[in-house]
Amino acid sequence: MKRVRTQKPTIRRGRSWLEILPADPRDPDVVRAKALARAHRVARLRRMRELTDRNQSGGLPEVFLPDYELFHLEGDLP
Repeated sequence: MKRVRTQKPTIRRGRSWLEILPADPRDPDVVRAKALARAHRVARLRRMRELTDRNQSGGLPEVFLPDYELFHLEGDLP
């Protein structure tokens, strides 16, 4: 049996007023968010350096646990 459409298919057009506007860099919330992100990044990088520099001469847990944490920290970085 053949289906019959009762309405014409509509064409969706993108509306320019729905575009995402870039955040104003002078907005206090944007400044605060960027500062917080920068602080978190610095802390993660510092911890990564500590884990890399740590002497890994020991048993299996002492070798694998820092690597495990390091891989997770690397995954968090953009």
